[in-house]
Amino acid sequence: MLIWMKKIQYLNENPSFISSLFNWRPHALTIPDKNNYQGYIESITNKELNLYIIKRTILMFGKFLFFDFLIEFLLDNEPEIPEKLYILRIFDYFVTGHQIISLYNFFYCNIYLLLTYVTFSFGWDVQIILFGIILNPLLFIKNKGKQSEENKSYITHIKEWLILTIFYTKPLVDKPFLSTSPRDFWSNRWHSIYRECFRDLFYFPVRNFFKSNRNIGYILGILLVYFISGILHDYINFVAFSYTKGYSTGRGRNVKDSLTVKIFKIVIFLSVLSLTAPWNAEPLIRVRYIEANNTTRIFSKSVERYENWKI
Repeated sequence: MLIWMKKIQYLNENPSFISSLFNWRPHALTIPDKNNYQGYIESITNKELNLYIIKRTILMFGKFLFFDFLIEFLLDNEPEIPEKLYILRIFDYFVTGHQIISLYNFFYCNIYLLLTYVTFSFGWDVQIILFGIILNPLLFIKNKGKQSEENKSYITHIKEWLILTIFYTKPLVDKPFLSTSPRDFWSNRWHSIYRECFRDLFYFPVRNFFKSNRNIGYILGILLVYFISGILHDYINFVAFSYTKGYSTGRGRNVKDSLTVKIFKIVIFLSVLSLTAPWNAEPLIRVRYIEANNTTRIFSKSVERYENWKI
């Protein structure tokens, strides 16, 4: 079904369907002139690739240390989480005046949210570095003149896809802490692979199917994306720790704001995001998500092994 929907998407586009199978994020490119993307591909050299891999490796190592520090803190300072859901405690506050959440628990939940971002960002760096290692020997294979999409070999398709992914594709998460609105967060900055795949595989085909009534297609496309996203997230929760708990395609408009207005919007959105952090983090803390996934403490274990070695 997914392949059929992808084929429907590419009926009116130039790339062949076979070549499209290597790229499930065709609208994530950051190339200024997409009509001349071949020129950008051929401009990449082994030296440039190696320097880029070194740069990403340094960034990845820094994120890894920060990730390990967050894991150490969260495992060693886990608070008691009330049984009543966060949203119900908010309603209860207006009725009985009971405290919604302690200051420490609120801080802990926000650190948990920060760990989610660092995890996604670290994972993207690891993926890019692995892709770079695979691409390195492929760059020595030169293309035989100008070829149409249909006549390109699978090796050429893979090489071009790797170059586009490493150098010219938006990252998995793009500084979500700079979001100016929920639209900006979901449409441009948070988990772009999910968002773009859902949009390309479900929203666009449904919208295009109802060409006679664009509003109906728009509404049904959005509803289908929410439906598929909900099933996927519940499935992940169930598989990860046998737990269920009860997203947006967005048009991603580019609103040009002054610096003052943009900072004001970021502060407002971060405040809302921070206030909703316990809503997302508390279910994971209750089931000890970090421990359930056997997340290891690399730093403390290394220190322990070093001390044992000295003894």
